[in-house]
Amino acid sequence: MSSISQNSRNCINLKYQFILNIISITLMKSIIVLLVMLSLSVKAQKKDSLMIANDQYANDAARLSMVNNQIDNQAGGFFHGTIQPFDTRYQGLKGTYYLNPMWLEGDLYGNAGKLVASRVSIKYDALNKEVIQRNTEKDTIAVYPSAFTLYDQLGSYHFVHREGFTTTSGKTIPNTYLQVLFLNKIGFYKNFTKSLLAADYKRPYSDNRPYDSFEEKTEYFLARENGQMEQIKLNQRSLLQSLQDQKKALEIYIKTYQLDLKREADVVSLLTYYESLGVKQ
Repeated sequence: MSSISQNSRNCINLKYQFILNIISITLMKSIIVLLVMLSLSVKAQKKDSLMIANDQYANDAARLSMVNNQIDNQAGGFFHGTIQPFDTRYQGLKGTYYLNPMWLEGDLYGNAGKLVASRVSIKYDALNKEVIQRNTEKDTIAVYPSAFTLYDQLGSYHFVHREGFTTTSGKTIPNTYLQVLFLNKIGFYKNFTKSLLAADYKRPYSDNRPYDSFEEKTEYFLARENGQMEQIKLNQRSLLQSLQDQKKALEIYIKTYQLDLKREADVVSLLTYYESLGVKQ
């Protein structure tokens, strides 16, 4: 009986030992799996970090290249490969290509001087030689009348279209609209031109002009009955050279009435007197 009891206890102990071994093996497997997973996670994080670092480096390199290119372009290559502060001096575009930026009332004329539109809202584009007509607040069109008149608070200004012509000195004037200052046997005309002047502030010894602008110039012409157009300047020497057949009489007239021939009105006065003396064409 004692022998049987001892055998039973031995079997139970073996059973418990077997169970403990199974638990120990299972626990070791779990620990190994956990360690493997941790190892893989660390490697993945390192790989992701490396990829992010590589991407960041590529982005930084591209950004640095772009900055250098911008600086190089702004400095004309003078600062190639070095980082310099951005040039913030540029101030945009100043001025307008219109003779007057305001919408003014005007009349439009067709062939043979026929009035085709009266007191419409227009501007004269002195750069492109176009008349811009406004029909509504947002609806504008370019028109090409044979002549037009502008009105403002000071008076009226009449313009006529002229095909390209060559002056007596050989200068070619492209198609344009000429303002009529005086018209009888002699015509006295004014031409407005506008051109875009680019900013100039980057070069050494530049004009230090940090903006684009429209440059306006005026030219004056005398027209004879034979159609010849002579370019003149508004001064006594130029005018008397053009009207030299009455030079002595005109000199007396200028002195008597103290004409300032830089003023268009005084030039008109001189031309009116000149025609009263008899014009040689």
